[in-house]
Amino acid sequence: MKIAFLLIPALNLPSEVISRMTLLNGKATGVMCAYNRLDGLPACASDKLLVDILRGEWQFKGHVVSDCGAIDDIYIRHKFLKTEAEASALAVKKGTDLTCGQEYKSLVQAVKDGLISEKEIDTAVKHLMKIRFQLGMFDPPAMVKYAQIPFSENNIRSPPLTGRDPWSRSRQ
Repeated sequence: MKIAFLLIPALNLPSEVISRMTLLNGKATGVMCAYNRLDGLPACASDKLLVDILRGEWQFKGHVVSDCGAIDDIYIRHKFLKTEAEASALAVKKGTDLTCGQEYKSLVQAVKDGLISEKEIDTAVKHLMKIRFQLGMFDPPAMVKYAQIPFSENNIRSPPLTGRDPWSRSRQ
């Protein structure tokens, strides 16, 4: 989304158009849903955002992960549902494949309670396994380009941005 943030003022297009362009043209494989609500529904349980727009209009085929705490927000802070199992089941049904937290442990109880089927959970698992295979997580390290990056290259400090213009990308 950093790209979308940088392009919005320059192109003077609605943020939805920029987000769509970034997602589709950038060939994103993952999306994060947020804490907020849209039209009264928590974002990670939203038909409009996840079903109608993301998977429907935009034909997104990748995985969706929650922001940390967004699933428990559904029942704790939004008070949209009463239990962790209900919130987890609804989030998976609407397309949030992975939680950043621990809430999806409650999916076992949600299946027992009839809130979600194993087949519905399988859809989320397929999205997650697809990206794991694409990342080479089941291949020998010698075959995986990401495994060739030395640990010393992690967390390298970038030179600071220059100037007062927040849109400037020039480096010192």
